[in-house]
Amino acid sequence: MQSPKRSDTLSRPLWVALIACGIALAGWIGLWGAAEDAPLYGLIGVSLPLPVRLGWNLLCALSFTLIGAGALRSGRRALRLIAPAVTGYALVNALILILFSRAEYDQGRMFFQVALSLLVLIPLWWVALRKGWMQPR
Repeated sequence: MQSPKRSDTLSRPLWVALIACGIALAGWIGLWGAAEDAPLYGLIGVSLPLPVRLGWNLLCALSFTLIGAGALRSGRRALRLIAPAVTGYALVNALILILFSRAEYDQGRMFFQVALSLLVLIPLWWVALRKGWMQPR
Protein backbone atom coordinates (compact mmCIF):
# COMPACT_ATOMS: atom_id res chain seq x y z
CA MET A 1 0.00 0.00 0.00
CA GLN A 2 1.48 3.29 -1.07
CA SER A 3 1.25 6.26 1.26
CA PRO A 4 -0.15 9.52 -0.13
CA LYS A 5 2.30 12.13 -1.31
CA ARG A 6 3.15 14.86 1.15
CA SER A 7 1.64 17.50 -1.14
CA ASP A 8 -1.67 15.62 -1.18
CA THR A 9 -1.99 15.44 2.58
CA LEU A 10 -2.73 18.34 4.84
CA SER A 11 -0.57 18.48 7.93
CA ARG A 12 -1.62 20.13 11.15
CA PRO A 13 0.53 23.25 11.46
CA LEU A 14 0.47 23.86 15.20
CA TRP A 15 2.11 27.28 14.87
CA VAL A 16 -0.82 28.50 12.73
CA ALA A 17 -3.26 27.41 15.42
CA LEU A 18 -1.10 29.14 18.05
CA ILE A 19 -1.16 32.42 16.11
CA ALA A 20 -4.94 32.24 15.69
CA CYS A 21 -5.55 31.23 19.30
CA GLY A 22 -3.20 33.97 20.54
CA ILE A 23 -5.10 36.62 18.60
CA ALA A 24 -8.39 35.12 19.82
CA LEU A 25 -7.18 35.27 23.42
CA ALA A 26 -6.15 38.91 22.94
CA GLY A 27 -9.63 39.62 21.55
CA TRP A 28 -11.38 37.97 24.50
CA ILE A 29 -9.15 39.80 27.00
CA GLY A 30 -9.72 43.09 25.15
CA LEU A 31 -13.46 42.51 25.16
CA TRP A 32 -13.47 41.78 28.88
CA GLY A 33 -11.26 44.81 29.61
CA ALA A 34 -13.41 47.14 27.51
CA ALA A 35 -16.60 45.92 29.19
CA GLU A 36 -15.02 46.30 32.62
CA ASP A 37 -13.79 49.83 31.84
CA ALA A 38 -17.03 50.94 30.14
CA PRO A 39 -18.10 53.29 32.97
CA LEU A 40 -14.75 55.12 32.73
CA TYR A 41 -14.96 55.87 29.02
CA GLY A 42 -17.09 58.97 29.52
CA LEU A 43 -14.96 60.24 32.39
CA ILE A 44 -11.53 60.07 30.79
CA GLY A 45 -12.51 61.02 27.24
CA VAL A 46 -11.26 58.02 25.28
CA SER A 47 -11.23 58.82 21.56
CA LEU A 48 -12.11 55.28 20.37
CA PRO A 49 -15.87 54.82 20.82
CA LEU A 50 -16.77 51.97 23.17
CA PRO A 51 -19.16 50.20 20.73
CA VAL A 52 -16.38 50.16 18.10
CA ARG A 53 -13.90 48.66 20.55
CA LEU A 54 -16.39 46.08 21.84
CA GLY A 55 -17.50 45.12 18.34
CA TRP A 56 -13.96 44.81 16.98
CA ASN A 57 -12.79 42.72 19.91
CA LEU A 58 -15.84 40.45 19.68
CA LEU A 59 -15.39 39.99 15.92
CA CYS A 60 -11.69 39.15 16.33
CA ALA A 61 -12.24 36.85 19.28
CA LEU A 62 -14.97 34.83 17.55
CA SER A 63 -13.35 34.62 14.13
CA PHE A 64 -9.87 33.70 15.38
CA THR A 65 -11.32 31.17 17.82
CA LEU A 66 -13.00 29.44 14.88
CA ILE A 67 -9.89 29.68 12.69
CA GLY A 68 -7.70 28.32 15.49
CA ALA A 69 -10.05 25.41 16.13
CA GLY A 70 -10.16 24.68 12.40
CA ALA A 71 -6.37 24.77 12.14
CA LEU A 72 -6.10 22.29 15.01
CA ARG A 73 -8.48 19.96 13.15
CA SER A 74 -6.49 20.38 9.90
CA GLY A 75 -9.31 22.19 8.18
CA ARG A 76 -8.38 23.48 4.74
CA ARG A 77 -10.73 26.45 5.15
CA ALA A 78 -8.93 27.54 8.32
CA LEU A 79 -5.57 27.34 6.60
CA ARG A 80 -6.92 29.28 3.64
CA LEU A 81 -8.31 32.00 5.94
CA ILE A 82 -5.42 32.45 8.39
CA ALA A 83 -3.10 34.64 6.26
CA PRO A 84 -5.81 37.06 5.01
CA ALA A 85 -7.40 37.19 8.48
CA VAL A 86 -4.14 38.05 10.25
CA THR A 87 -3.36 40.61 7.52
CA GLY A 88 -6.76 42.26 7.98
CA TYR A 89 -6.36 42.18 11.76
CA ALA A 90 -2.96 43.90 11.53
CA LEU A 91 -4.21 46.53 9.07
CA VAL A 92 -7.35 47.39 11.03
CA ASN A 93 -5.41 47.64 14.31
CA ALA A 94 -2.86 49.93 12.63
CA LEU A 95 -5.70 52.05 11.22
CA ILE A 96 -7.36 52.28 14.64
CA LEU A 97 -4.04 53.33 16.16
CA ILE A 98 -3.53 55.99 13.48
CA LEU A 99 -7.08 57.37 13.70
CA PHE A 100 -7.61 57.35 17.44
CA SER A 101 -4.19 57.89 18.99
CA ARG A 102 -3.74 61.17 20.77
CA ALA A 103 -0.88 60.48 23.16
CA GLU A 104 2.77 60.42 22.13
CA TYR A 105 3.00 56.95 23.62
CA ASP A 106 0.42 55.63 21.14
CA GLN A 107 2.08 57.37 18.23
CA GLY A 108 5.46 55.89 19.19
CA ARG A 109 3.88 52.45 19.40
CA MET A 110 3.14 52.48 15.67
CA PHE A 111 6.67 51.41 14.67
CA PHE A 112 6.57 48.48 17.08
CA GLN A 113 3.17 47.37 15.81
CA VAL A 114 4.26 47.53 12.16
CA ALA A 115 7.50 45.64 12.91
CA LEU A 116 5.69 42.94 14.89
CA SER A 117 3.06 42.59 12.18
CA LEU A 118 5.72 42.14 9.51
CA LEU A 119 7.55 39.56 11.63
CA VAL A 120 4.37 37.49 11.73
CA LEU A 121 2.95 38.21 8.26
CA ILE A 122 6.03 37.62 6.10
CA PRO A 123 6.64 34.01 7.19
CA LEU A 124 2.90 33.33 7.37
CA TRP A 125 2.28 34.43 3.77
CA TRP A 126 5.45 32.72 2.58
CA VAL A 127 4.32 29.38 4.02
CA ALA A 128 0.70 29.88 2.92
CA LEU A 129 1.73 30.53 -0.68
CA ARG A 130 4.47 27.91 -0.75
CA LYS A 131 2.28 25.14 0.72
CA GLY A 132 -0.61 26.03 -1.58
CA TRP A 133 -3.05 26.94 1.21
CA MET A 134 -4.49 29.79 -0.84
CA GLN A 135 -5.35 27.64 -3.87
CA PRO A 136 -8.92 26.32 -4.09
CA ARG A 137 -9.26 22.54 -4.28
